[in-house]
Amino acid sequence: MKHVLRWDPVEVTDELIPVTYNVEYAWHNDAHQLCVNITETQCDFTDKILTFFRGTLKVQAQLGERRSKWTETGVFQASWNTTIGPVKSLILVPHSGQLDVDFSPPFSPIPNTWTMKYRLIYWKENSKEEKEVNLGIKTIYRLNNLEPWTKYCVRVTSCTHYIQGQTSDPVCETTTNTEFTTWQLIMIVVFSFVGFALFVFGVYLVHKKGCVLLKHFLYPPFVMPSHMQEYLQNPPQHAYVENCEFHYNEEQFDDISLVGSACLQDGRETCTEVIQHCAEKT
Repeated sequence: MKHVLRWDPVEVTDELIPVTYNVEYAWHNDAHQLCVNITETQCDFTDKILTFFRGTLKVQAQLGERRSKWTETGVFQASWNTTIGPVKSLILVPHSGQLDVDFSPPFSPIPNTWTMKYRLIYWKENSKEEKEVNLGIKTIYRLNNLEPWTKYCVRVTSCTHYIQGQTSDPVCETTTNTEFTTWQLIMIVVFSFVGFALFVFGVYLVHKKGCVLLKHFLYPPFVMPSHMQEYLQNPPQHAYVENCEFHYNEEQFDDISLVGSACLQDGRETCTEVIQHCAEKT
């Protein structure tokens, strides 16, 4: 959607002034100036007409007061005569019997112009049979029911209601197969168990070795002092005491006797005196 009109220059000799050009856009009896008195041999009119306007473009050369005849193009309409390039960034992502297709539009969307649609063609490599999928406006699509471990090629064409766009270069990718058989599942389980066992054993060895090293650094081996080693190697001769007798101190108590017959004979006062007398002796 970039519109530039180009033409061959007018050859002149022995002129002191340059040749200038005028460009107009005409439809029926109406004409609109696009470029006036320019010395370049091209006119960019992208932003000067609407995409659905239809008409002819014409150019006139001018040298001073002299003017040439108008040279006209054929009928032009931007929304019909624009060339649409191929899509961008075509990528294939393989899966089990599937291919994810992802691409970008050939250019940014132009509001109020037309809707871009896409058509996908795919085939097996080295095969002449092609299949076509109308994507509509989608730029992401998944191809299903493909053969596993098979290379497929894809190309995409963009188009509008009036314009057929250019086709992209083919991109090829090989599908995969993630469906496991019973034997494969058994092997996966066995290898997973062995791997887990080796992992646990490795953790145990690392833990054990680490504890030994930690113990070595935190608790170094005991070294007996040199004077104690000499003492144990050449002990002194001691005289041992045999037949040791141990004497225990026994507690001794006095026997106390209370005589009450004299108190009964002499009366209360005498008894009191005797009791006091006995108590003093005790």
